[in-house]
Amino acid sequence: RWSWRWGNTCSHSEHSSQAHLRRWYLGVPPWESRSPPDFANKRPPPRGGGLLHFRLDTLAKRRCFVQRVTRVISEMVAFIVFLSLSWILTSYLLNASGTPVPACSLHQLSITSSVREGAGGTDGGLIVVRNISSRACSLTGYPHVVAMNKKGRTITASHVAHEMLGGWDWTALRPFPKPPTVVLSNSTQFASDWYEYSENGPIPANYFFASRLIIGLAGSTLRVRVAGVVDADQGKMWVTPFVSGKTGTNELLTTATS
Repeated sequence: RWSWRWGNTCSHSEHSSQAHLRRWYLGVPPWESRSPPDFANKRPPPRGGGLLHFRLDTLAKRRCFVQRVTRVISEMVAFIVFLSLSWILTSYLLNASGTPVPACSLHQLSITSSVREGAGGTDGGLIVVRNISSRACSLTGYPHVVAMNKKGRTITASHVAHEMLGGWDWTALRPFPKPPTVVLSNSTQFASDWYEYSENGPIPANYFFASRLIIGLAGSTLRVRVAGVVDADQGKMWVTPFVSGKTGTNELLTTATS
């Protein structure tokens, strides 16, 4: 009676068994239960048959998978950003609250040296320190610097606040200030100092040549070796205290008083 049907035809009351039950229980005339099905609210079968069903289902599954992967990646990125911000905020609060930051160990640091030429017969190099660990640490005072030549002989640098190339309180304010404490909260913060030597001395000259430095921290027996150039007359060299930044030189923020 109808050209096509979508769905199970047993759902319609025209089926003989259902029509019989309607007549038995409801007591309505048979022709009242034979209303045509509601075709307007039912979807016709898609063109292409089962193959199109399979393609649509596959595309839906792929779309769902991509959405899940995107959500997981977004959550991971958000979690990493949260950890980084938490670490930076914690380090800032510790520093701002005045809580002492633990001293750095050599295991936490990356140490490099670069040769710099001076003037007036004074040469040397710049030692740059960076925190490569996940914890904040601090440096105070002077590093332990030793120059070693090819024969294994060594000379040890003595401590000075500043020299020709730079240092702490280079303008020589009085009274002599205590070396600063440099806090390295992350890998973008640096500390530095100078090692210096003089090529001028009494005649006859007695030069100590070295191309290797052995560097340590105060209160620690650990040492690290870095490249460096030393051409020191009379075997004398100096080292300045750690200061903030990568220049090896820093000044007091206050003005000297007489």
